[in-house]
Amino acid sequence: MRKWPLLLSFLGVSLLAQRTQEVPSFRGGGLTVLVDVVVTDKNNRVIRDLKPEDFVIYEDDVPQKIENFQIYQPEVRVTAEKKREEQAAAAPIATSPPAEPAKPNLIIILLDYATTDFENQKLVEEASTRYIRENLKPNDLVAVFSLSSSFRFLADFTNDRDALIAALQRRDIGGRSMAGNARTGGGLTATQSQALSEAGPASIATGGSPESIRAAAQAAQAQGSQMAQLMSAERIQNMFYRMGSYLAEREARSVLRAIAAIARGVENIEGRKTLILFSQGFVVGARMEADLDKTVTIANRANLAIYGIDSQGLTTRDTSGELVPSGELSSISAATGPRRKNATGGESLFDRARQVGSDLRDSALRYVSTATGGFAIRNTNDLHIGMKRIDEDIRSYYLLTYLPANQTFDGKFRKIRVEVKRDGATVRARTGYQAVPPGLETVTPDQFELINAAETRQVPFDLPLFMRLDAFQTEKSEQRLLVTLEIPTTAIEFAEEQETDGTKHVGKLELIGLIRDAGGHIVERFGTPVNLHLLTKEYEVLSKGSVSFSNSFDVFPGAYTVEVVTKDARTGKIGLVENSIQVPRRSNQLALSTLVLGKDVEKSEPGAELLASGGTRVLPVARRVFRNGDKLVFFFDVYNFQMSSSKNPKVAVQVALQRLGAKDRVTLPEYVISEASSPASLSVARYIELKGLAAGKYVLTASVADRLAGKTIEGRTTFTLE
Repeated sequence: MRKWPLLLSFLGVSLLAQRTQEVPSFRGGGLTVLVDVVVTDKNNRVIRDLKPEDFVIYEDDVPQKIENFQIYQPEVRVTAEKKREEQAAAAPIATSPPAEPAKPNLIIILLDYATTDFENQKLVEEASTRYIRENLKPNDLVAVFSLSSSFRFLADFTNDRDALIAALQRRDIGGRSMAGNARTGGGLTATQSQALSEAGPASIATGGSPESIRAAAQAAQAQGSQMAQLMSAERIQNMFYRMGSYLAEREARSVLRAIAAIARGVENIEGRKTLILFSQGFVVGARMEADLDKTVTIANRANLAIYGIDSQGLTTRDTSGELVPSGELSSISAATGPRRKNATGGESLFDRARQVGSDLRDSALRYVSTATGGFAIRNTNDLHIGMKRIDEDIRSYYLLTYLPANQTFDGKFRKIRVEVKRDGATVRARTGYQAVPPGLETVTPDQFELINAAETRQVPFDLPLFMRLDAFQTEKSEQRLLVTLEIPTTAIEFAEEQETDGTKHVGKLELIGLIRDAGGHIVERFGTPVNLHLLTKEYEVLSKGSVSFSNSFDVFPGAYTVEVVTKDARTGKIGLVENSIQVPRRSNQLALSTLVLGKDVEKSEPGAELLASGGTRVLPVARRVFRNGDKLVFFFDVYNFQMSSSKNPKVAVQVALQRLGAKDRVTLPEYVISEASSPASLSVARYIELKGLAAGKYVLTASVADRLAGKTIEGRTTFTLE
């Protein structure tokens, strides 16, 4: 998701009553929870012979009924499904062991070179390449990502052993600095794509009964190749950057953000997914605890088990003749480097009892591992032993499904506890989940309360808010959706505050937006607290207009509904706006984007794409109300025009205005575009000075003719003139 620019447009102020039609509430539909469980004996060996009646699952200490029980074992999945009988409340869970073809086993390896010193990368390379060489199975699909100054995939999901080993042998020569250029993998083979298509989407998603989940799975299977697209490592890489609005790119946050991007990238694939994270750990301070919890929530939602491996290997305290052992702060002295890194001894409870520094780093690594049903490997130079334990978890686990007694999306965290009726058994499973609809895992409790109150119409909507949706084509499978929001400045409560550079007029808003697909599923969540700090002159100018925001999202073609809730932090007033759009597939014929209107432009940044033409960028408006004397700026893209032998287009554009109900039509002179910066599209940006026109609602028509191809097309949009 791109950064939201703040547009201070000088727009007319008028209030628009909010629509009051009903929208689906979060409380509609059922909540289904899947929990994958690994059980080991006292010797840490995986137990594989448990039955449904051996398990008891609790949610917030309340026993739950297990609705479905599955055993996943090497290369074969044995399914036992309970048949619910209305007349028998305590019916036993039936077990029938017909073997089913194993579904793809997804393994993601994340090399956190942002925290791993260069001298420790050899341990990582040796352990990871040995694991691939000795443990890769025909049903495994493995992807490799690296994180340093950027997040990149080194190998896409593949079963190609040589390609994976080559990717894992690419070290970051700078250690905690710039990574080398990533080499993309070969992608999915036809067989792997077919296997992923057959896997279907994850039924772990909350919202909907088991029947509706199965129906969604069938619908996704019908889409075929789109499921393979969901499994693209490039898509996960893009997800990392799109999530930047709520997780900053710092060392620890980058690790959390990478985990969240991976989880989001694989959440629609059924079954347990495994993330093997090589990292020297990261410090999570009090200000980042919320980010840590959000990341765990996203991973649990995706059924992603995380296994953290401390990439610095074995560390001990130095031995010396001193009576007092050195502390962790001794690492900043001259006793650094090989003297500490090449230790071969072990650690004792006494040695570690008072350790402060390094525990801060690996405690976060342990937490994300245990909270997602995995475990952490630390303080050993033989990382392969730990990876063998991880592989045992991957190859054999139980999948329990239950319908919580509490079927309300209340935004609260619910603790999960799984017990096994066998002496000496140890259970590993995720610790809980946040009861929110899919797509809202990253919202704060206050944000969820605001969204829920708006969804259920529990509050009045007295803050005017306007929105406009526009669609643009790309050469990718995903197309571009532009969202523009607008709030009249006079509707925002400002207060004077003294700051270092003088008196400022400060306004505070909370903005949250949801993008839903045709099925009502949340595909994007955007928004952030907005703090406006304006000098007196800026405030006086802005008070005559509106505060506008715009952002673009890459979405698959289809029908979408966008809903935005905003709250004035000072007055508590809330605004709600909802709009829908059909995002078309990329056409191979002459085509236009939607027509964007604005009142102002700004200099465009180098490399700017959307709404930019000739070094300027159009500032779009959502509430299309103009006055005589205003400049009406319009923008649109033209696609699939023909190029001459000299690589130039010949595209004629003519614009006309007509007031609804009137016969008169104002047609502007035609102009011809004979240059295009890109053969894929050309941008048209012009303005009309509105003078001497009668008030009313107008239609703006853009007629485009490709003179070389002999084809024409029209685009229309509306605006109001006061």
